[in-house]
Amino acid sequence: MKKLFILLFALQTGQQIAAQPTASEIDIKGITDTIQLMMKEEKITGLMLGITTKDSVLFSGGFGYADAEAGRKADEVSMFRLGSISKMFISAAILKLVQEGKLSLNDDLKKVAPDVPFQNKWESTHPVKIRHLLEHTAGFDDIKLNRFYSLDTIENAGKPMMLLYKGSMVSRWKPGERHAYSNPGYTILGYIIEKKTGTPFDAYIAREFFHPLGMKNSNFNLRRKHPDDVAEYAVISGESVKIPSVTVLSGAPGALWSSSSEMVKFIQFLLNNGNPVLGESMINQMETVRTPIVNTKGIGFGYALGNENNNFPTAKYPMYGHNGLTGSCYSSLRYNRELGIGFIISSNSNYSGRKIEEFVVRKLQENFPNPEVETEPLAIEPLKPFLGFYVLRSPRHVISSFADELQFAPRLFLKDSVLFFKPLMGDPLALVQMGKGIFTFKNCNIPLIAFEKNDKGKNVMRLGGSYFVQQNFFIAAGYRLAVFASIIVAISIFLFLPAIIVRAIKGKLNPTAMWMSLIVAVGIIGLISAIVSLLHTQTYTFKLYEFGTINFRTLTIFLGTILFGVSAIASVVHRVNILRKNYPVIYKWYYSSLSLCLLFLFFILLINGWIGLRF
Repeated sequence: MKKLFILLFALQTGQQIAAQPTASEIDIKGITDTIQLMMKEEKITGLMLGITTKDSVLFSGGFGYADAEAGRKADEVSMFRLGSISKMFISAAILKLVQEGKLSLNDDLKKVAPDVPFQNKWESTHPVKIRHLLEHTAGFDDIKLNRFYSLDTIENAGKPMMLLYKGSMVSRWKPGERHAYSNPGYTILGYIIEKKTGTPFDAYIAREFFHPLGMKNSNFNLRRKHPDDVAEYAVISGESVKIPSVTVLSGAPGALWSSSSEMVKFIQFLLNNGNPVLGESMINQMETVRTPIVNTKGIGFGYALGNENNNFPTAKYPMYGHNGLTGSCYSSLRYNRELGIGFIISSNSNYSGRKIEEFVVRKLQENFPNPEVETEPLAIEPLKPFLGFYVLRSPRHVISSFADELQFAPRLFLKDSVLFFKPLMGDPLALVQMGKGIFTFKNCNIPLIAFEKNDKGKNVMRLGGSYFVQQNFFIAAGYRLAVFASIIVAISIFLFLPAIIVRAIKGKLNPTAMWMSLIVAVGIIGLISAIVSLLHTQTYTFKLYEFGTINFRTLTIFLGTILFGVSAIASVVHRVNILRKNYPVIYKWYYSSLSLCLLFLFFILLINGWIGLRF
């Protein structure tokens, strides 16, 4: 019924939608003026923008500076780092090999490239396939933090580059079951292109895509090299500061450099259904989501083959494409073949770009008719088994999986015959039903949530590509309450420490209590320092290069987590001793609680590899 409705709606509005927008219909000046205001607000040094239909470039240019110190302004030929937009080219290259009959999306990785050292305990029944690498469903971990960037001017390529990510190539679940973004899969794909063509992936893409499309300057460079390449900046303490151009160790997943004048040609290639390089069926493949729940429910949102369409749920129409973040450069390529329009943006500053991205999408779609969204009355009875707590079970990084699972624990509940989605922190959001087991948030036009049982019979919620498993209320709430309470009790040592020290000095408390309290405080300070150091690299991602060497940051993380482990164990030993000796009752009760909480946190960190965390 839904497919029939969409078909009828498309026939009714086809003339309006199929007609390409023109420069007069899109407020280009309003877009560029607003972007420049946003750049000032966010302290963005330089930015490129390209807007195009399938046969007419509506805007191509730059704002601000490509290199502020040199006084070089950003323009349509300035070369920006496009990060993971590289994956769209890798996907297109693989699809070209598929089109030529040299490869199949369902080929087993083990047969195509037996020298790739991946591990998959389900290989006999659920082998890793080429399509799993393309859609990030092989279950591999993402790049280890010390393998992202380097300041070395190395030129790893081919097999040596692929082998750099051996530690990430372990399937954590049955391939094809869940989506978890994993760059190493695309490094493998780059290697496969080389094996199948006898040509490095970048040379193959240059020959088969860059040259036919007239993208003569676009390239896959691991770092800044050429005169037109932009310098890179980060806002530190409120000031835009020039930062080093880090070397991208992974190559194929994120080494693309290009300009607005050349990227609009790639967007036109997509809008024109792959002409002149690929057939329309290959572009259709590139946009088709294949993960199991999506297939069984008939939902088209999520990550396809180096291409996603779930980034703008409140937009009138889906926008396909990809984002990119490398060092400090944030980029976004988005397009819609039905609307016949697309855009590219890229900045050379550590700004997420999300605000500008959403603004451009909104402006490009504002003159198109509002699509009607088919909803259904809420089917309460079939929904009841799916109510309750859920926990994330498709974390991107193994090292942070326990933290992701801890904080991403939404709850589903009914109130006044309305279904609500309640994140762990935040207000409940009303959901509307779009089909059997298919839901979205109110005011969204695309389905975002699906419910189903997995092969183990457990209730599963798929939210915009993430995989959640239902969890018992008491386990979900009790675990998080215990973690929260343990953190509060652990931090309380800083509140009681002065009183403990004073009483010990006055002889009213055994001096051992003072020294043990100091040990606990130092351990907690060590853990906090380690966490702050890690979070710092999330804000300034270019600093991930520091994880490749022994330095103050890596020592802080290693020693800080070790100190916490030592202090937790010491607190347990002290707790046993104070029960045998003459200590104030209130101190015994407090220290018993403190040691128990520290031990609980210690075991959580220990089993997740955070004690003595090394890079």
